[in-house]
Amino acid sequence: MQRTTTLYDSRGEYVAFLHNETLFDTKGGTLGMVVGRFGIIVDMRGGYLGEVGPGNRLVRRCGRNAARVGRLVRGPVEDAAYEDVPAEVIRAAALPVAA
Repeated sequence: MQRTTTLYDSRGEYVAFLHNETLFDTKGGTLGMVVGRFGIIVDMRGGYLGEVGPGNRLVRRCGRNAARVGRLVRGPVEDAAYEDVPAEVIRAAALPVAA
């Protein structure tokens, strides 16, 4: 069964979507893939891009103590040492859409 999930930033703005295990930008360019059972998303070069947080938020770990957070917790993403994936990171990760 095919599954599509719309993803948002912390302000509720649409930033990307997951189709099965592949992450796409809002224009359909491939950004990365979900790896493993923990929902970590890597870009097409294998680098850490982010994770899907509560409320279908596309977030990434931040701060010096981020490594201590095992999984996302309920509540504001800032409280769990997570931040929005910056727009420039999303743009840089995107592969061109096939014509």
